[in-house]
Amino acid sequence: MDPHVPEAQRALVELGAAFQSAPVGLAVLDPELRYIHVNDLLAWANGVPAAEHIGRTVRQVVGDQAALVEPLLHRVMETRVPLEGLEIQRADPDSGEQLHWILSFTPLIVNDGVAGIVGTALEVTGPKRVEQALRASEARQAFLVRLGDTLRPLRDPVEIQSEAARALGEHLQADRVMYGEVEGEREDDTFIIHRDYRRPDMPSAAGRHRFDAFGTYVASAFREGLTLAVPNVFATEEHTEADLAAYEAVAIGAYMAVPLVKGGHIAAYLAVNQRTPRSWSDEDVALVEEVAERTWSAVERARVEAALHQSEARYRALFESMDEGFCTVEVLLDDEQRPFDYRFMETNPAFVQQTGLQDTFGRTIREVVPDIEPFWIDTYGRVALTGEPVRFEAPAAALGRWYDVYALRVGDPDERRVAILFNDITVRKDAEASLQRINEMLEGRVAERTRELSDANVELERVASDLRRSNDELQRFAHIASHDLQEPLRKVKMFADVLGSTEAERLSGDGRDALERMTSAATRMGRLIQGLLTFSRVSSRANPFQQVDLSTVARSAVAELQAEIERTDAVVNVEVDAAATITADQAQVKQALVAVLDNALKFKKANEPASVRVWAEEEGAWVHLIVEDKGIGFEQRFAERIMQPFERLHGRGVYEGNGLGLAVAKRIAERHRGSLVAEGREGEGARFTFVLPRLDTP
Repeated sequence: MDPHVPEAQRALVELGAAFQSAPVGLAVLDPELRYIHVNDLLAWANGVPAAEHIGRTVRQVVGDQAALVEPLLHRVMETRVPLEGLEIQRADPDSGEQLHWILSFTPLIVNDGVAGIVGTALEVTGPKRVEQALRASEARQAFLVRLGDTLRPLRDPVEIQSEAARALGEHLQADRVMYGEVEGEREDDTFIIHRDYRRPDMPSAAGRHRFDAFGTYVASAFREGLTLAVPNVFATEEHTEADLAAYEAVAIGAYMAVPLVKGGHIAAYLAVNQRTPRSWSDEDVALVEEVAERTWSAVERARVEAALHQSEARYRALFESMDEGFCTVEVLLDDEQRPFDYRFMETNPAFVQQTGLQDTFGRTIREVVPDIEPFWIDTYGRVALTGEPVRFEAPAAALGRWYDVYALRVGDPDERRVAILFNDITVRKDAEASLQRINEMLEGRVAERTRELSDANVELERVASDLRRSNDELQRFAHIASHDLQEPLRKVKMFADVLGSTEAERLSGDGRDALERMTSAATRMGRLIQGLLTFSRVSSRANPFQQVDLSTVARSAVAELQAEIERTDAVVNVEVDAAATITADQAQVKQALVAVLDNALKFKKANEPASVRVWAEEEGAWVHLIVEDKGIGFEQRFAERIMQPFERLHGRGVYEGNGLGLAVAKRIAERHRGSLVAEGREGEGARFTFVLPRLDTP
């Protein structure tokens, strides 16, 4: 035994109670590293009663940590140099919590020899935790700064999500990190993971997935906006068998998932996966939540910037390509806050084309156009100060142009900026001025012409009055003449009939021939006189207009000619719909239709019965009543001639008639504000069309 040990023991006895009550753990070891003395605090730290330390070696007491401590203790005794600040961790014997201790070893020198070692143990768990928390906070802040620096220059939302996942995965040493964006707001909607960060041995989760793909527990927590930190999925009762199968398929043993609720709905989420169970600290949860928010903000910022960039690009394209001139100006005020000038801030290409002004940026209007009218400065100054937009047309005499202008204030009112949209309307104004001069000249000519027309109208009215009087006299004459001619004609015919019945046997052959000629001439004369009466009575003996059913009129006209139709075996088809009605003089419409039908029956082909079709067509406000035959027809160049009074294309010996039938029909059509149109092809037939208004009045 070392001769100095008893001396060490005597020294310790002298320390007495001070040794036992020290605020640090104390122990004295002999040169063989056996405990000579320990106080209660060190005994508690080692988890062994103080009495059980005495006589036992360090290895026998501390066990697993002896390998660390013994070499250091031997070195202290050999070198006689104290060792300070050795940091170790030991579990709290009561709670199992890890406690931090700082150990110091000092050689015990007695009579110039090493009698042993005095060891001290200072428990520093509280300060150590503060230090660790501070370091963790510093590391967290440093990570967030690096993350911000990484995400800030990125413009692609997918790249932002990918880089955030990578940075977080590397920082937490996670097996997989993924950021998903939710598509839709319903439970059965999907979310999409564009890219995920993962270790090489982990399967990728990128793609589109259903909202509840990883279990009802996660989906329910997400809908409530709750962060989940699960250290072991297989030890969590909330997971169903289906959930566990899904986790096993994608190699998830532990996870943390942070939903991002925006506007009352889940917008995105950030998840951290570990293949094996892992304990998540509060600091881990706080960090992942912070990264989730920052990632979402960066993604939204990128999308807003992209939208703004697209908007600016569209604006710039419109700005550069628009035909209208455009500029923004800053109104300048004097000391009394009155506008005295304005400075050009922006112009488009059309501005130069429509003003002729170039290099205007940053220059004032008085610099560019020194003699500009005050009107322009006052007008834009009023817009800048009041904020009330204006629209006007005005000349810019200094530029020699007219402009159509719309001006409004833009930006902050204090900036006094005005946006001006304008068109050069000089050509239009010149045209309007020319038109005005022409109008004034025309008005003079019109006034002069009006006077001439007034004088002419007076003369025309006089002529018309004379014409009406002559026409009335002519009508009366035709009627009287026709009526007066009928009486002697009847007597001629009567005496001819008497002569033929009583003296026929005494007449020679020439006499009888002359008598027949006289009778035939009297008959033709009677028909001619009757035709003249009919023609003159179209206007003088007209009936009031009324609603007329053309189907009824057509059938009545055919009935009137039924005897002739049967005599000649003619075929007449009436195909007029009952809905075809007009406002007209029914008797005259029938008279006109009988004349045209009689014409169709008369001008048939030799040895062929007449074939006639009658129908009606409606065209807007007009009705076309059509009579078409398959007779001998006529050349189209005679279409107008055959409807003139007494006009005939054939001699009396070939076809009977007085040449007035179509003339009467045409006059009746014209009295009804309509017309009669004749169409024909020689040898193929003819078509006559009455074009009559539906609701006209005479």
